[in-house]
Order: sequence, then C-alpha cells, then structure tokens
Amino acid sequence: MFHDNRLLALVELLADACIHTHPDDRLYGDSLALAISYNLFGLRGQEEKRGGLAPARLRRVTVLMEQSLPRAIPLKDLADMIGLSEGYFARAFKASTGMSPHRWYLAAKIREAQKALLQTSDALAQVALANGFADRSHFTRAFRTITGYSPGAWRRSHPTQESDFAAA
Repeated sequence: MFHDNRLLALVELLADACIHTHPDDRLYGDSLALAISYNLFGLRGQEEKRGGLAPARLRRVTVLMEQSLPRAIPLKDLADMIGLSEGYFARAFKASTGMSPHRWYLAAKIREAQKALLQTSDALAQVALANGFADRSHFTRAFRTITGYSPGAWRRSHPTQESDFAAA
C-alpha cells in the first residue's frame, strides 16, 4: 500500500478524460497513460533504491521499531545501532522503504490502530490513546493522512469484523 499524490493526480485526470471523451482527446489520454506508467515503473523508482540499507540492517531496525510501538525510538539511537550518521540513516531508510522513519512509525501506529478497530468495540479516543496518539483529533488526522479515511469511516467499511465482536 502506498500513497503518491503525483500518481493520484494523473489517474484522476485520466479518469476525467475517459468520462468526457472526445475524438481529439486520444493523444491526451495516451500521454496520461504513459505518465502513469513512468511513475509506476520508470527510472524514478530505480533511482530511489540506490543508497538504501542492506536487507539485514533494515530488518534489524524495523523489528526494533515495531517492538517499541507505540513509542518511537530516537533517530540517533537507530542510526547508532547500525553505525551510521543520523542524516545518512534517514536517507538510506527512505531509499529502502519509500518513507522517512517518522512516516514509517506513523504508518505502523495506524496499522496497530486498524487491528484494534477491527478486534474491539473500544471508542476511538481509547484506540487513539492506546496507540500513542495525544488525542482523538490527532489520531483522526494521522489516520486520514495514511489511509485516506477517518477512523470511524474505516471501521464502518469493515462491518464483518465489527459484527464478530458485537456478537461476543
């Protein structure tokens, strides 16, 4: 799962071009499809991979980060653990994962919150606090940033799991 604003904008333009089709728009649609393909499979993705962390180092760091949730380990401690400077570590981590260490932590906290939303009937404020967010509004902003949905809307869109704990 990823989120790329540039790619989303191109896909929306292509969808709009398909709906409001005109014979002269074929070249426009073809160029949008080419731009989407380039963004998905082009050289940009290959360039970002250069300079990443070795798989063993990345696994070591991410395992420690997951074990520390919902608390974040300082960037300096993560960099020191694998013998890199903070700046180089942050760039290498982003090259390896596609996101900064802070964004990775945020996404991991949201994944844990999603599990809680599916497995419990706890109020959103309780889920927020249990997953290291300051309050419900902070949780909602972060959840929407990562998933595109509010926590309540996301929970409602998964009714099968919700009915499982309602019956228990």
